[in-house]
Amino acid sequence: NRETFLEKCRALIGEMKAGYYLMECIDIDNFKVLNDRYGLEKGDEVLKFVAGKIMACFEAQQGICARMSADNFAVLYPLKYKDSALSREALFAAKRPDESLPVITFSIGRYVVEDKELTVSSMFDRATLAANSVKGRYDGHVADYDESMRNILLKEQEITDEMKSALAQGQFELWFQPQYDHTSDTLIGSEALIRWRHPQKGLLLPGEYIPIFEKNGFIYEADKFVWESACKLLRGWIDDKLEALPVSVNVSRYDLWREDFYEFITSLIEKYSIPIYLLRLEITESVFAGPSKGIIELVKKLVDYGFTIEIDDFGSGY
Repeated sequence: NRETFLEKCRALIGEMKAGYYLMECIDIDNFKVLNDRYGLEKGDEVLKFVAGKIMACFEAQQGICARMSADNFAVLYPLKYKDSALSREALFAAKRPDESLPVITFSIGRYVVEDKELTVSSMFDRATLAANSVKGRYDGHVADYDESMRNILLKEQEITDEMKSALAQGQFELWFQPQYDHTSDTLIGSEALIRWRHPQKGLLLPGEYIPIFEKNGFIYEADKFVWESACKLLRGWIDDKLEALPVSVNVSRYDLWREDFYEFITSLIEKYSIPIYLLRLEITESVFAGPSKGIIELVKKLVDYGFTIEIDDFGSGY
């Protein structure tokens, strides 16, 4: 367990000179989504499979490992084995525990144990911080810790601590980006976007918080706020005898994997009695870049219900 791992690490690190060991954090990407979609029993099978591959690999390299929390593993091993062929082979094998599952990916962070005065827990926190810096990225899944990451961690933690209360207190706003037909200069619709008006910091840019919401899963709550707010406004415009034009809302890959997504989005149409053509679902093209059989089936189901599906960032590399 975690405490035993930290205790054994403390003893091993104490016996060797600074810089001898490497602390590594291995985090399964989107594990909550896997649990939601395939069930907790299947999730446990995945954890056991991954743990077995990690343990066999790093124990063969004079290291020790542990499961620190849900889908988060820790490894301490000699720095000389960093990026070894055995490590690469083990992680490659761990990516496909079951043919019925999509390929698993990992976010990996590493900290060279140069400061032996740090607590082992702090060493692991630094490796975790490095792992968090590559979550959700397509250009790399491994990062080494450096001091500049600490400020990023503090900022991310601040946003994570405030996001739920911000939603409850109405700090999030719906903004609209107009869509025009340039052949006739006619307004034909809009895209609904979320903005955070912080009581002390003012208007925050989406780039400051959306990636963090995607990492910690809060993006689903934020998107649900946008969808329902858009439906409320559409209902209000209709009741006020105004010309209601279609509103496009973003749907992320994190949303599509949620078990209750289809029921929630269709319930809004029924709850507010919105003509189906007025709420359009905008899905980023990258959603279809990976294993997408389940996604395509769900999109077909949405189309059959009557939704217009729009592809965002079309032709941008996928």
